[in-house]
Amino acid sequence: MIIIFGQSHMLHAAPSHELEIFHRYSSLDNNLPDWSDWRLLWAQQQSSGDRLYTELNDIDHFDIHDQNLSLGYQHKISSSWQLHTELSASSAQELFPAYSLYAGVETKLSPALILNSSLKLSQFDKFDPLTLLSNRAESLLFSGRLELYSGNHLYGYSLYYTQMQGPLLTDSVLGHSVKYSYIYNDRNNISFSYALGGEIDFDKTATLSRSDIESVSLGGMHWLNPTLAVVYTLASHTVISAYQRNELYLGLRKLY
Repeated sequence: MIIIFGQSHMLHAAPSHELEIFHRYSSLDNNLPDWSDWRLLWAQQQSSGDRLYTELNDIDHFDIHDQNLSLGYQHKISSSWQLHTELSASSAQELFPAYSLYAGVETKLSPALILNSSLKLSQFDKFDPLTLLSNRAESLLFSGRLELYSGNHLYGYSLYYTQMQGPLLTDSVLGHSVKYSYIYNDRNNISFSYALGGEIDFDKTATLSRSDIESVSLGGMHWLNPTLAVVYTLASHTVISAYQRNELYLGLRKLY
């Protein structure tokens, strides 16, 4: 999911639609197969500020293919509060969870300071072909993000806490990220981010594997005309003692 609360003010106030298509290519070291990700998003922006969207993700990681479908709604409660909910599901459940429920709240603490907090509950169902058993795990992700706007500059800090409970044990990890964005010509931006923390994976043998990660990225969005924008990101993601992943992310966003 790449829906950014803090950028909603850049869309037109009148009712409009969005169509977005993105592709991410990832090159891995250690003779691991490359990754390919596609994302297609359609959204409707209401004059009230509410936003309804649906998103399809199609990914190939480690020669494993999976898809998931999401349906989300952003509701503008007032000029200072916004509610965001999302439901997503995967039929194959090879890489994506069987389903996820997301709820987030954003509030403007001041005209220049925005606080976002969210919870995401996911359930994983993995079939083990050796034991012919289906193993289940649940994860809970809490995230908080603080953003400060100063003229054309945006400074952000995010905190992530993930807890996963499998059939045999429970584990948790903590992560942090910082972000800087420069906004130019009102709607365009270029951003730098750095993240450090951990991640937990759940495999078919009902094993939880914990990894330390570090990532850095440079990207942005540039409007070619009032209704068409290009989105781009270059990123390097390292799973300590496992592999490094270098990514190129390109996309188009169309308003109509």
